[in-house]
Amino acid sequence: MGDLQMKDNKLIAEFMGVNVITMDNIKSNRKPYIASADGHLIEDLCFHTSWDWLMPVVKKCRVDSRCEHDEDIFWDAIHWALEECNIENTYKAVVEFINQLNR
Repeated sequence: MGDLQMKDNKLIAEFMGVNVITMDNIKSNRKPYIASADGHLIEDLCFHTSWDWLMPVVKKCRVDSRCEHDEDIFWDAIHWALEECNIENTYKAVVEFINQLNR
């Protein structure tokens, strides 16, 4: 996974309230590490490759979008990528949506 993809996955994880942890966090913790309960290593985030990971994010984007009241070009980009059933384009549109929401 490239640096940009790791950065984008971390952005999505934070948007979803997922705790992103490091190996140092695991090593310093005295109890066994349990993925998802304790968080996820950035290398284990699969938003860019798994519909199972990405679709809950799409749902949250839909809820957070303004498309009920206004035209939302960033939600529209997600919508069209979903119509194409293209995970790469959907992932990119989600990242852009979150970036715009954070501005």
